[in-house]
Amino acid sequence: RPGSATLRVRFRNRGPSTATNVRVATTFSNFTGTLILQSVTPTQGTCSTQGATVTCNVGTLIRNVERTITMVLVPSNAGQVVATATGTSTSSAQEEDTNVGNNQAALTLTVN
Repeated sequence: RPGSATLRVRFRNRGPSTATNVRVATTFSNFTGTLILQSVTPTQGTCSTQGATVTCNVGTLIRNVERTITMVLVPSNAGQVVATATGTSTSSAQEEDTNVGNNQAALTLTVN
């Protein structure tokens, strides 16, 4: 959509088995400017927002399957918008994770 920024959070179960009760949370910080979150669409599960956090309950994720959460941010006012947001996404599941080092990612988005 013109005048919008689309963020995609991609995540994958790297195994060794199926993960259940998978949850992905994205928290925006250092948010400046006049951008608002217009929509959140997961390829699996449901999402909700509270303040600067988007939480998606993905459910079951089999080994080596990738899913995506798409977030669209739009300016709240017409005209030129300069905004910066830092997003951090973390994931969790019911099963023990043998590699917690790959459960988090960060990004910085600047819209002019």
